[in-house]
Amino acid sequence: MSEEVALISRYDPSNELLKVIVKKRKVLVRLTKKVEQLDSQLQEIQAEYDQKIGTLFRRSSLLDREIDYHKAINAFIEQGLTYEQAVAKLSEELEQKNNYTEEFFVFDEEEESKEEKQDENSLRRLWKKLMQQHHPDLASNSKTKKEKEALTKVINNAYKAGDFKLLQSIEERDLGATIADTTSTGLQKLLVDLENAIIRKSVLYKNLQKSEWYSWRKKTEKEKNELFKELQRSLIREILHKEFVLSQLKKKQQFL
Repeated sequence: MSEEVALISRYDPSNELLKVIVKKRKVLVRLTKKVEQLDSQLQEIQAEYDQKIGTLFRRSSLLDREIDYHKAINAFIEQGLTYEQAVAKLSEELEQKNNYTEEFFVFDEEEESKEEKQDENSLRRLWKKLMQQHHPDLASNSKTKKEKEALTKVINNAYKAGDFKLLQSIEERDLGATIADTTSTGLQKLLVDLENAIIRKSVLYKNLQKSEWYSWRKKTEKEKNELFKELQRSLIREILHKEFVLSQLKKKQQFL
């Protein structure tokens, strides 16, 4: 007899709510596994991309900034400033730009503070809920108590670190594992919690499918290696061209 059948027969077989909960539990467990598998696959692909392409991409971006910097310096020199004056003026403009950027972020500080407070409240509510469910004093024997003590340490550490995702995963594991409160109100609450957990996991799965790495999953190793080589060749050509442009800008400063 399966766990689900045993669970239903233990209570009123006519309890349709309990039957729905058992089905929802199965959905949540399957969906959680799908999300974890897909997330792991995408992280592996991204790590491989960063290892093979990331350094070249960062070098190309750095050259863009250097080119823009020296273009601005040359423009000031063409207006009659010395190199030292051009550097000083550009530094002043960049500082003003940074101050403007800071002011822009300060403008929304109050709204961000509200959002952070909401996040903190959600984190605390979930932490409190899990601590109530897994408090060691609720254990029926010494073995279970040790297990609960270990789990509450994980819950407390996650709360201190602000790791909402870990607390959610603990909550959803519980939803997929046990039915503690068999009253009508308790079952209704559990069903709502299960449905909300399924919605969260479904949204997360869809977001993972929108990732730029999702399409790479179906590529063979040969296809990925060919694509990496093509990207590397393209970036190297781009870097060489930018290095040439940068050297020409620096040479030009000597004659302005």
